[in-house]
Amino acid sequence: MERRIIWMLFAVAILGAASPAYATVRTVGTCVSPVVYPTISSAISVSAANDRINVCPGTYPEQVVINKPLFLAGMEAFTATGVLDRAVITLPSTFTTTVKSQYNNQMFAPQILVQNVNTAGHFGVVITNLTVDGSADPAGQPYYCQGIGVTPGLVGIFYDATSSVSVQGNIGDVTTRNQLTQNIACGYGIWVENDGPVNQSVIIQHNSIHDFDLGGITAVTGPGGAPPALTATIRSNDVHSGSACPACLPYGIDTEDTETPGTIESNIITGGGYGIMNGSSPISIINNTVAGAGTGIYLFFDGASTLASNYLADVGTAFDLYDSSNPGPTIKSNTTKNTQTVIEYNCSPNVTVTSNTFSDAAFGFFGIPGTAPTTSNSLFNIDTITSSCI
Repeated sequence: MERRIIWMLFAVAILGAASPAYATVRTVGTCVSPVVYPTISSAISVSAANDRINVCPGTYPEQVVINKPLFLAGMEAFTATGVLDRAVITLPSTFTTTVKSQYNNQMFAPQILVQNVNTAGHFGVVITNLTVDGSADPAGQPYYCQGIGVTPGLVGIFYDATSSVSVQGNIGDVTTRNQLTQNIACGYGIWVENDGPVNQSVIIQHNSIHDFDLGGITAVTGPGGAPPALTATIRSNDVHSGSACPACLPYGIDTEDTETPGTIESNIITGGGYGIMNGSSPISIINNTVAGAGTGIYLFFDGASTLASNYLADVGTAFDLYDSSNPGPTIKSNTTKNTQTVIEYNCSPNVTVTSNTFSDAAFGFFGIPGTAPTTSNSLFNIDTITSSCI
């Protein structure tokens, strides 16, 4: 009997260690009675580090600012008609909070802002199971920039990872939608940046990002960052631009100057001017699907990135390279179908292309400085196999 009790206590201890250590659990909305916190902001204002905030289904027209390690989670519930309802953060009638990006000096009006998290928590900052909707405000007027190139821009979630301590960020199972700014390229779904000297990391996974007019998911570092500064893991997201503005050239995923090699993995990206963009630092781009974009994957000055097992279809250019690094990128085991150009080299040397299947394209290897890798890849229905670098 004594051995059995000891085993039960050991099992309870293991389960307790595996669970997040919430300091206090708070509930926002009308699914509990009496209502203690009518808004998300009111619950955050009294929360301490490591608290969990559960948000009842409903509509919350507010800007949410997080400045401490928190677990912010929406709750789902079935309505009387059997429809699964969710917590939706919408635009307030006026914005009271703006934030300046240290990466490009652009001003943003964030719907959720994470900033100045200078306390190390048990689980960092977690945002999950919420919808962030940038469509019409309560007065019925859509938010918009005040002219082309004039800020602030609208962003669903702005995660400023700059901190004096290392804080893990996790944005998962979130929907951002309708960050549209009258199609003048000021709307973003998720923007993450770090411009401080402390290493930071963020995981962006299992999200639905759609109907923005410039950027879906962006991860960058500011000019003041001391490398390595930001590790971004972006995986299993569904990203669709939905912009009616062809001149905006919206992109699905963009990682620039992230310093530490990150991962863009198993995402589905449709529409827009660019599917995936990466610049300045090597990254692994693997097992993604890109369809219906002007350019599938665009690399610029990023060195030895690995592009493997991606599927690209119905795009203008599958791979667009602009790099003179040595070693350069490796493109292997990818599949392309129905493209205008498979690989636009732009005279970039040191590119390894092997074990790919390329089919149905007007041009195979365009602007290549050297011999085309025809023997190490499978080519089908390519009108012009190679075009020399000029």
